Amino acid sequence: MLLILLLSQIDLKHMCTQKVHSSSKNIFFSKFFFCHMLIDIVASYDTDTKDHLKSVWTEIIKFLDAQHDSKKILTFLSKCAVISIDEKDQTVHLGIPNDFVLSQVKKFFKKPLADAIHETYNKEYKLSLIAHPDLQNGHHDLQIEVKDHLT
Repeated sequence: MLLILLLSQIDLKHMCTQKVHSSSKNIFFSKFFFCHMLIDIVASYDTDTKDHLKSVWTEIIKFLDAQHDSKKILTFLSKCAVISIDEKDQTVHLGIPNDFVLSQVKKFFKKPLADAIHETYNKEYKLSLIAHPDLQNGHHDLQIEVKDHLT
């Protein structure tokens, strides 16, 4: 079990830092620490917190469905999830299962997702997209059945 945890931390470290093109050790450390912190936080959520995050994601998906192609939403957002909401920084953190999907979400949905957050959650909050490999298998506690919320 410990070996699996260590390997997952190594993979996470790689995913969280591979897009950083700065030589600054502080940026490397802060991104590495932030990703580990999110995984620790997600593991400690109670049922009410999980339900709240899933509810926020459901409303975002419904908002997007009214304006965008359902097939594209299903293709790129079905394994994503709201993994945290930072009240202090006023940020909704959206977990993306891998780097390819992250690049596609940035390309097709970055502005629409930010607009959806403003319309369905809070106009003051911003969007943060984070590679979160625990979402890859599609069976994470924070994921919803996106197709059930599309028309």
